Amino acid sequence: MNVGITERIKSKFREQSLTVGRRIDLYLTKNMPDLILKYDLATKKDLIEIDRQIEGYESTLDNLDRWRDDTRDRMKKAADRVGRLEMKYGVSKGGK
Repeated sequence: MNVGITERIKSKFREQSLTVGRRIDLYLTKNMPDLILKYDLATKKDLIEIDRQIEGYESTLDNLDRWRDDTRDRMKKAADRVGRLEMKYGVSKGGK
């Protein structure tokens, strides 16, 4: 069965015709580095780096929170000890 020349030409155009989506994909693939620079776009790599930095900051803040809590506990214990010593030796807070 021979397919007519018209059908073969139509078939060829159907195979090679690009959809709008495919054309956009090709354009972006070809021009992405220039577009990133021109419009100052963030890439996935940039976002990964930002996430890593945020995790570092969170870790630092967690350490600072622990330090603050530990320092408060030590200060409370020291104040309690001072209070007990003042009571034991009859020393008032006013200096007498």
